[in-house]
Amino acid sequence: MRFIRAVWLWAGSGAVIEGSAALFWQRRSDRPLTDVTVSCGRNLRPPRNPNWPIRVRRRVVNEFWTVRWNRIVTVRTEYAIAQLLPTAGPALLDDAVRRRWVTVDQVAEVHRAVSSRGSVVRGTILAAAGSGAISEAERILHRSLRAAGIRGWRANAAVNLGSGRRIGDVVFEEIRLLVEIDGFAFHTDHERFEDDRRRQNEFTLAGWTVLRFTWWTLNQEPDRVVRDIQSTLSRLRDR
Repeated sequence: MRFIRAVWLWAGSGAVIEGSAALFWQRRSDRPLTDVTVSCGRNLRPPRNPNWPIRVRRRVVNEFWTVRWNRIVTVRTEYAIAQLLPTAGPALLDDAVRRRWVTVDQVAEVHRAVSSRGSVVRGTILAAAGSGAISEAERILHRSLRAAGIRGWRANAAVNLGSGRRIGDVVFEEIRLLVEIDGFAFHTDHERFEDDRRRQNEFTLAGWTVLRFTWWTLNQEPDRVVRDIQSTLSRLRDR
């Protein structure tokens, strides 16, 4: 914490702490910092000291996107999250919304106002967060399974278990393989969360193998998802 303050003081008038350091200063993150990013309107050269990992951006952050927090100036929480989304992925947004630090609309406002590297990835995450991430992930999975020539599955299929009928996202009933897709946690209330866990336990107790993938993994690495499913299918058919 002292190091962040020292960087802000070193950068001088108009300095703004950004990104992960801003979240750390606001106690929105407890991850170890690899560097501190500061913006200012002057051309500053960081000291060449490995114990002082400073990144300087020569730019002026609009005052609207800044806040004075515990005696230093940082970007607002939603701004910092928007900056980090392309590299941190959807888990950062999911966690921030669940903890009620920000709303999706607030981060989307930053996205619309500020053009920066990673805008396409950030836009994809925000679009999914505001609507049907699961639906899109299901479509990606179905297309990927068909393209790989994988057959014997049904989508959103009812399965008779000892406890009653349960719906699976993708069901390979003959070999008892269930593939489930997880979206944003903040889309799920506590009752739904508990029911999802009970449902998975019921499938497992009935002798099913359950694979779970996030919509983000399906979006970014569909080939890996298909390989994992193919490997599981081979193992289950050989036993």
